[in-house]
Amino acid sequence: MRVLNYLREAMPESWGAVWAAVLMRTGRRLCDAITRALLEAGQLEVLAASLNQAMEKPTASPELLCWAWRSMHSGNQASVFLATQSGLPVARVAAAMFSLLDGSGRLYGMSMEEKHLKMLENARASFAVQNNRPLLALLEEADRIEAIRLKRVIEDNAGLSPAQRTQLLGYLRSRYADIFIEATKEWQDGASIYTTEDGLRRTEAAFNHIVQVEIPEVARQIGEAASHGDLSENSEYTAALEKRDQLASRAARLESELAAARVINHEMSNTGFVNVGTRVVARQIDSGADEVYTFLGPWDTDVENRVLNYQAPLAQAFMGARIGDQVTYGEEAARRTWEILGIDSAL
Repeated sequence: MRVLNYLREAMPESWGAVWAAVLMRTGRRLCDAITRALLEAGQLEVLAASLNQAMEKPTASPELLCWAWRSMHSGNQASVFLATQSGLPVARVAAAMFSLLDGSGRLYGMSMEEKHLKMLENARASFAVQNNRPLLALLEEADRIEAIRLKRVIEDNAGLSPAQRTQLLGYLRSRYADIFIEATKEWQDGASIYTTEDGLRRTEAAFNHIVQVEIPEVARQIGEAASHGDLSENSEYTAALEKRDQLASRAARLESELAAARVINHEMSNTGFVNVGTRVVARQIDSGADEVYTFLGPWDTDVENRVLNYQAPLAQAFMGARIGDQVTYGEEAARRTWEILGIDSAL
């Protein structure tokens, strides 16, 4: 802190940004001290910017992310600040924490390094704040589709402790017992990722490239950088380690998603209602314009040509509709309504 305090005195106009940059990579004790100082000094914009960066790359700033989750439920000055941040709702921070836990668990499983074990243990302890009450409240607010998604997240998460996994799944079961038996429609099946064969092949190729090309290349870079001497001041070595962690995390995510992949078949796409794998002709009521939408998987999306991920909110509004039905999506001035004119297979 002495160096940081010196910078604060020497750079009175810009010290907050410098402290925020340090905050992204610091340990728990210094993280608590920096966030407290930024809050007390009114450096709210730089703190908010750092938090948003942490949400995007959870394993890159684990201590800051854990601080955010703990602080949200602390009732102190930090919780008041976080409550004013519209870009940091509880659900988003929870999603980032799930991602941090999963990434930490997989990184530790692959490397068995002490630093990844410490990251995992800290994330577990932080996420279980107040005996999981904030998490249980999140599950309480989940509708059925969100509950299906959360079920998969919890079941597949490599970092949750067995006790926490059991408690969370037990609570979900008490509210939506049927999702543990059988999913009804494909678009409600949060345990699977539906995709075309082309989308599956592209994603498998991306995964194989990371595992067979990018990770070995980074391993070579780590070895080369390590040969240059003092690792504590070796920026190339540090950058290579960070890149390795990012690649490992991405590979683990893709591996998990590929395990859940299901190829869209003709039975799914030849239904009398809008389903995954269908192409829909819909007339917008206000303008009278006919629009064609295709509903495929997240690996097939082409928004410019109205090929939508079936998991997207607009696509979900169409799911289950039949010819002649009207579909409404949006809020107030942005609300739009379509009439379904035709449904056929997109395969």
